[in-house]
Amino acid sequence: MNIEPVKIALGSLHHQIMNTFGSLYGICAAAMFVLTCLALISPLSRIRIGGPEAQPVMSTWRWIATSITSTVATGLFFWSAAEPVAHLASPSPSSGDLPFSAGAASSALGHLYLHWTLVPYAIYVVPSLVFAIAHYNRGAAPGVCATHHGAMPAKLARARGIGNVIEKISMMSLTFGIAASVGTGILMVTRGATIVSDLAGSQISFTSMFNITTILLIATCAIVIMAGRNHGIGRLASINSLIFIAIAVAVLAVGPTSFITSQSKIGVHKFLTGLFSATSGSGREMDRAWRQDWTLFYWTAWIAWAPVTALFLGGIARGRTVRAFLTVNFLVPAIFTGILMSIFGSTVLYLQTSSGMPLAQEFQKTGADAVVYMALGALPYANTFRTVFTILAFMSLVSLCSSALASLAGMSSGKTRIGQERGTVTAWSLAISAIIIVTVNGSGVDGVRMLANLGAFPMLFLQLMSGVALTIMLLDPSRARWQDKKQGG
Repeated sequence: MNIEPVKIALGSLHHQIMNTFGSLYGICAAAMFVLTCLALISPLSRIRIGGPEAQPVMSTWRWIATSITSTVATGLFFWSAAEPVAHLASPSPSSGDLPFSAGAASSALGHLYLHWTLVPYAIYVVPSLVFAIAHYNRGAAPGVCATHHGAMPAKLARARGIGNVIEKISMMSLTFGIAASVGTGILMVTRGATIVSDLAGSQISFTSMFNITTILLIATCAIVIMAGRNHGIGRLASINSLIFIAIAVAVLAVGPTSFITSQSKIGVHKFLTGLFSATSGSGREMDRAWRQDWTLFYWTAWIAWAPVTALFLGGIARGRTVRAFLTVNFLVPAIFTGILMSIFGSTVLYLQTSSGMPLAQEFQKTGADAVVYMALGALPYANTFRTVFTILAFMSLVSLCSSALASLAGMSSGKTRIGQERGTVTAWSLAISAIIIVTVNGSGVDGVRMLANLGAFPMLFLQLMSGVALTIMLLDPSRARWQDKKQGG
C-alpha cells in the first residue's frame, strides 16, 4: 500500500495549521510562563492541595525525582547533544550569527535553554496545578476536563455530553501522542543498543532489537505501575535521578570543564535577555520558518503532552502547598535540566569547534541519536560511557512511559490510584506497544508523529482553557480552597 500521498496530505495540513495558528502557540507558551510566575508569588501559593489534614503521597526527595524523570526522557540525552550543533551549523536568521562562529555557539545554548527549561515546565505545570486543585480540593473527577475546571460556563461544564466528547477526543489524541513520543524514544535507544551490541560482536538485526526493546520497555512499565506510584514509579525515579547526576558529574569531570562553565554563562544571559520575545515570537518574523522547525515544534510537543503530565503530576500533589508544588514541578526540574543541558550541550560544542569533530555533519547525515554516541566516543572510557548511557536512556524512557500509561489508565478507570487496576494497565500497555510496533515496522514512526502533531491541535485550546482556569483562581483564591464535602462546604 502506497502511503506517500497520505503523508504528503498530512504534512500539508500540519504546515497549514502552523502557518495559521503558529503565533497562538507562541502566545500560549508565553502566557503559561507568566501565569506560573504569578502563581508562585500570589496568595494562591499558600493553599494546601487536599485540605489542611492531607498527607503527602511520597517523600520530598522521591517527589522531586519523580517530577524530573516523568517529564524528560531520552530526548534530554539525545537532543542536548544534537540540538546545539544543529543551531551552530544553522543559526536563527534574527541572531545575525555566522555558522560555526562563537556567537552561534552561545546562541545555540540559549535556544537549548528556551526549548527545554522554564517554558516547557510552565506549559506542564499550569494544567497540572489546575487538575490537582480541581480534583483534591473541589471534588472534580480525574479526567482531562479537570485541567480546565472553572474555565467553562457552569451550564456547559455540567453538560455530560460535552465532557464526554472532550474526554474521548483527548484520550484518542493522547494515545497517538504517547505512541509517537515513546516510539521515537525507543528508536533512539535501539540505535544506541545496536551500536553497543555491535561493539560486543552481536549480530542482532535492528528490527529484532527494536521489537525486543519495545516489548521489554512496555512490560517493565506495566510492572512499575502495578507496584504503585510510590514504590514503583517513585522508587525507579529516585534511582534514575541519582544516575542522571552521576553521569553528568562524570562528563563534567573528564570533559572541558572551563569551557562548559564560561559557555553556559553566556548562553544563560542570551536566554534570559530574549526570553519573552523568543517564547512568543514577537518581532521575529524573519525567523518564521526556523521557528516552525524548532520552537513551535517544541511548543506543539509540550502542549500535546501536557494533559498526560497534568493527570500524573496533579495526582501525586496531595498534601503539598501550591508554592511547594510549583517549586518542585517548575523551578527544580527546569534548573536540573538546564544544568544537564549545559554540561552535555557545551561538551559537544567544544568537540565541534575546538576538536574539529564533525558532529553537525553527522546530525545532518544520520540523526540526533548518532551525535551523542560519536561525542561519547571522544571521552575516556568511551565504551563504558556508551553502555551506561544506553541503560540510563532506557530507564528514563520507562519513567516517562510509566507516568503516561498511568495517566491513560486513570482516565479510563476514573481513578488516580491505579496500582491495583491490573486489567486496565495491561490493556493500555498492549495497545500502546501494538501501535508502536505495527507503525514503526510498517512505515516508520514519521506517520504517527504527524498524526500526533495533528492530534495535538485540540490540546492547544485545552491548554488555553487551563490558563483561563488558573487566572480565575489567581483573581479569586477562594475558588481553589478545600471544600469539605461532608459539610457541603
